[in-house]
Amino acid sequence: MCVAGLRRLEFGTIDGLVACVGAGLGVTLLPRGIVEPAWLAGRVAVHDLPAAESRVITACVRRRDGLVTSTLAAFLQAARPQPSQGRAGSREAAD
Repeated sequence: MCVAGLRRLEFGTIDGLVACVGAGLGVTLLPRGIVEPAWLAGRVAVHDLPAAESRVITACVRRRDGLVTSTLAAFLQAARPQPSQGRAGSREAAD
């Protein structure tokens, strides 16, 4: 298999990205649920990745000095990994 060249494009919306993939401008890695409507409509092809390659770490990214609302604080608390027994001294246990 040959890869001709790499050019990164940036998009403002997921819909724009999926539309460009459907027009043949490139490929992307996205959750199946995001591309399913375009796939079911026949605009894009979907290829499953092996299980070992399909898991990713997801991060919540926000502006450092942005307002932390009660809703955001509750979400971050719920999303934070829970410390397990015997992990005293870990970052989660210190928070």
